[in-house]
Amino acid sequence: MAKLSGENKKQYLRERFEEQRLFLSKSIKEFVSGDLAEAVRIAITIRVLVHETGSSKSLLGQLTPNYLDLKILDRAPVREETHELPHGTQSVVVMSVPISVKMKAEGVFLNPDLDVEAYQASILGKWWGRHSLILPGLGGFSRKEIVRGLADKEGGAHVDTDINPKYQQLLDSKSLQLGWNQEAVSPLNLSRFMAGQAGVELLDCLDKNFPRNA
Repeated sequence: MAKLSGENKKQYLRERFEEQRLFLSKSIKEFVSGDLAEAVRIAITIRVLVHETGSSKSLLGQLTPNYLDLKILDRAPVREETHELPHGTQSVVVMSVPISVKMKAEGVFLNPDLDVEAYQASILGKWWGRHSLILPGLGGFSRKEIVRGLADKEGGAHVDTDINPKYQQLLDSKSLQLGWNQEAVSPLNLSRFMAGQAGVELLDCLDKNFPRNA
């Protein structure tokens, strides 16, 4: 089987990249309008762009070898309290939900506008692998864990009922409940909103590192 090389390979990869960027942009638009099912499409696109295994290379990794060092905005982690604590105690973060939402009479919607003041400069590898969502009793979840859960278990690439217990607890979590009024309050679908937020952040990264007219 002949393999593409040189300029043909470069052009092919760039075309596939632009398709994935378009998929991501369209899915974010639909998600922001309230279609939470688009989180599954967002997750599979992020996985194609970023995730690597022993047998497959990410699309970004094929475009640029140092892709994990690409600059990206990451929500500043919640800091543990630094004031003096009683002897024998320590401060821990028990909840961090780095999602920006808008509440309307119709429901709760993802806010696609990044609040730059709430972010700090980081790199893609750290953004992908660090614990970002932290829930009481469950601990931390990385974007990688959440994206792979949606892609590998909830229908992005596979539907699999063999779900990791910790991820199942995330799906069942009612840790954060939001709504326009008391009658409309409901648990936020954290895995899907986290995927949507990750999509917004990654799209911003792609647009800054890979200008559309380049």
